[in-house]
Amino acid sequence: MHDEGEDPTAAIVPNNAHPDIDDTPSAIPPPAPSQPAPVLSVAEAAELAHLARKIRKHHFENTGGSLPVLLPCASYLKSPDLVPVKRQHALLRRLRMWWFDCRRANAMAQHLGWSKESLVPVRAEEWPLPHGIGEMTEAEQAGVPILTEFKPESSISRWSLAPGSWLAMAWREAGRPQVTMEQWVAALRSTSHIELVDESIAASAITI
Repeated sequence: MHDEGEDPTAAIVPNNAHPDIDDTPSAIPPPAPSQPAPVLSVAEAAELAHLARKIRKHHFENTGGSLPVLLPCASYLKSPDLVPVKRQHALLRRLRMWWFDCRRANAMAQHLGWSKESLVPVRAEEWPLPHGIGEMTEAEQAGVPILTEFKPESSISRWSLAPGSWLAMAWREAGRPQVTMEQWVAALRSTSHIELVDESIAASAITI
C-alpha cells in the first residue's frame, strides 16, 4: 500500500543507489608535470665533446641511421646550446655505445687473431664506410655471429653498424676462417673488462 499523497508511479530509488558519474570526484590524479632533464656534468659534457669529435673524424654520415647522431654531434661541437639538454643525454648514450662496441670489436679481433697492421682501417673506430651488412651476413651464415652480436638495438642505444662492419672486414681479410662456438664465446669473454663508460676518456677530456 502507498501512503496517502504518494505517487504510485514515481520511480523507486534504492537506498544504495550510485550517484551520477558526472557527480563523482575523479579518483585518478592528474599527471605530474614532467621534470626537465638535468644538465650534463662537467665530466659528461667533456666526454660528449670528445666522443663527438672522435666519431665525426671517421664515421660515415649520410645514412638514415647515422644522420640523427652525426648531425647533433656537429651542432654540439659548434655550440652545446644548439642541442637541447634531453637530446644531449640521448646523444651521449649513443656515442658511449658506439665507442663500447668499437673497443669490443678491436678486442675480439685481437683475440681471434684477425687484428693486423695491414688492415685498412686498423681499428674499428676508424671504419668510414656505410656498408658491411653483406659481410656480416656472410659471416653469420658461416657460423660467425657478428651480425647477431652487433646489430642495431634501440633499447640499448646501439645504432651504428660500423663496429660490426669492421669486424666482418677483419674476418674476411683473415681468410674467412671457421670459428667454433667455444672460440666465439672465448672472444666475447675477452671483452669482459671493457666498461660502457670509458673513464679514461672522461678524465682526459676534462683536461683538454
